[in-house]
Amino acid sequence: MTLLHRREAFRASKIMLDRVIAHPKIELRANTIIDEVLGVEEREVKGLRLKDVKTGHRANSPSADCFWYWPRAQRQDVCRADGS
Repeated sequence: MTLLHRREAFRASKIMLDRVIAHPKIELRANTIIDEVLGVEEREVKGLRLKDVKTGHRANSPSADCFWYWPRAQRQDVCRADGS
């Protein structure tokens, strides 16, 4: 699993961050956002286009699924792939 975080600093407790960093099945990528979900036109997640917010570099990452979390205050800007 890859965990993307849009900033370099984390607000989680140090012990929780240490657990994520030490977990062998979690890759942590700071300063990275999802720029585009690939496959939306076919209504199927086929990958993600990721963007490094510091360098602007974009790269595709194959993925069969994804999960987003937005703080409650930012959720009004989120829409589903089906347009609702």
